[in-house]
Amino acid sequence: MGLKVQESDIENELRALQKLCAVDQGNFLVRVFNHERSASREFVPADLDCCSIDMELCSRNLKDEIAGQESTLQGLLAIMASTEDQSEMEGISSQLSSKNKHIVDILHQVLDGLEFIHSMDEVHRDLKPENGLKWQETRLIVVLFSYADQRWKIADFGCTSEAIGNELRSTENRRGTYAYRSPEILVGGVYNNKTDIWALGCIVFEFCTKRAPFSGDFETIDYRYSGAKRPKAVFGESFIWPTCTEAVKAREIMHNFVDQTLQLEWEDRPSCSELVRFLRELELL
Repeated sequence: MGLKVQESDIENELRALQKLCAVDQGNFLVRVFNHERSASREFVPADLDCCSIDMELCSRNLKDEIAGQESTLQGLLAIMASTEDQSEMEGISSQLSSKNKHIVDILHQVLDGLEFIHSMDEVHRDLKPENGLKWQETRLIVVLFSYADQRWKIADFGCTSEAIGNELRSTENRRGTYAYRSPEILVGGVYNNKTDIWALGCIVFEFCTKRAPFSGDFETIDYRYSGAKRPKAVFGESFIWPTCTEAVKAREIMHNFVDQTLQLEWEDRPSCSELVRFLRELELL
C-alpha cells in the first residue's frame, strides 16, 4: 500500500530508503517494496506535492500500545509500596514480571533497529512512539511496524540524516517532533546519533507513566538551562522502592535506563550497544 510523503521530506526519505533498506531487507526496519524506485506519482493527484511509497501492512502503533495499558510500571510500583497484604504483593509482583518482560522485549527490538541505523552512519532524528507498532488485532491498519514478522521495527525516514558516529552535525532546521527533540537540537542546532538516544529515553519514560517527560520544546529548553537540577524521575526522592526482584528490575528500567538516556550532555548518554548490554544484565537479575 502507498504511504504519502510530503515533498519536503522526499529527498531524505528516498536517500535513506535506498541506503538502509537495501542492506536491512526488512529485518529491523519496516519493509519497503521496490525501494530503488519507490517514489511514484502514479496514484497521486498531480496537484499534490507528494509521492507514494509501497510498504508492508502493519497494525497498531506504539503510542496506542502505551495508551492502552491497563496498568503502568509506575502504578504497579506505587501500589506495591503502599500495601502490606502479602497476597496482593504476590499478585502485583506477577504483573510486574509480565510488564518488565514486555517493555524489555520492545526495547531490544527498537534498539536492534536503531543500532543498525547508526552502524550505517545515519541518525533517525524523529524517533517517537508513532514510529512503531505490533500486530494485535484481526483488523489490518497501515502504520509503521511489522505484522508479517511479528516484531517492532523503525520507520519514517523523512528527517534522517547522515552523521558518522558521535560526530556533531549542524542544522538550521530543528527537525523532529516536539517533546522528543533533544536539548542540543533545540539550543545548539547540532545533532549526532546520541540525539536518537534522548528520544528513546522519552519513549521509555512515557511507557512507564503514560505521560511524556516533556510537554513540548519550551519545557525541554527550560530543563536544559536549569542544568537538570531536578532530574526527570518517575518518582520523587522520597519514594521508598520495594526490594523484591521484579521491583528492582522495574527500577532499573524506570530509573537507571531513563536517567542514562536523558542526560543533558550528549557525551554522557550511552550508545545503543551499551544499552543492549544493560538490558541483558537486567534479564540476568
